[in-house]
Amino acid sequence: MALKLKYIEYQEFEKESKHWHLKKCSFDEINLLVGKNASGKTRSLNIISNLARMLSGKRRTPFKSGNWKIWF
Repeated sequence: MALKLKYIEYQEFEKESKHWHLKKCSFDEINLLVGKNASGKTRSLNIISNLARMLSGKRRTPFKSGNWKIWF
């Protein structure tokens, strides 16, 4: 059975100057990330990629900081 990601929220380093968050990001059958330079496109893709690695068991080291909300 394949999982289909519907929504994801993520934040890291809460209460620090380097705090970053991905607000409720929804997905459909076809998706395209568009935004200005340095707006978080690559970082968002890296978060989704790391989520896939964690769920598949390929990522063995825990993250230093991060809070996830995920809907399948």
